[in-house]
Amino acid sequence: MVVGSATADTVLGVGQSNQTPNNLTSEVGSLTLLGSVSGTFDSSGPFGASWDGTYTAAVYKGATVGNGECAACLTFLYQYTDSSAQNGYTGSISNTTATSFAGFQTVVGYSTVAPTNNAGFSNSGSVAPSTVDRLTNPTVEWDYAAFNPGMTSDIMVVETTATSYLPGVTAGIGEVTASVSAFGATSLQTTPEPTTMVLFGSALVGLGLIRKRIRG
Repeated sequence: MVVGSATADTVLGVGQSNQTPNNLTSEVGSLTLLGSVSGTFDSSGPFGASWDGTYTAAVYKGATVGNGECAACLTFLYQYTDSSAQNGYTGSISNTTATSFAGFQTVVGYSTVAPTNNAGFSNSGSVAPSTVDRLTNPTVEWDYAAFNPGMTSDIMVVETTATSYLPGVTAGIGEVTASVSAFGATSLQTTPEPTTMVLFGSALVGLGLIRKRIRG
């Protein structure tokens, strides 16, 4: 069962930026868990390390996109912790991203509580996004005013019109960007086996998907 919000959620269109995030707390409670992954961010690389952290990502069945409840549609959840201080770093997280949602409508925001079918999310997050973006078709982004070492985010939410999923990517962005395996939407009528997620995560490590954040 998907519980709709009192007012219509705002769909985040391709090319939009600096939009107000939807508070989706009332819509994630009774979603059906389909898959989850968790791990660590490591920003070490050719540009040096400035921060590190941990994350949890999961995909659930059930979504509310605009005014429409869709029992078969998918909701993607992400939560991040900046644990830099534990390893002597001082860097903070300015943005997080998730991909790919190309070809699907997205309602982007956050929740302050975990779903009943919890995949390891914490209810003690204290960082909500200040704005959200979808500058390109595949990628959504959460922007933070202050996400400093020792802090854990609220649960970032992407409700979609997709009904199938495959491995995707989520990234934490500070002075250096670190990318890790998560989930993404697809039009293919298939879902990944657990071994696929393991192989995908290994591929990310092998490719070294860590790049310096270049600001225009």
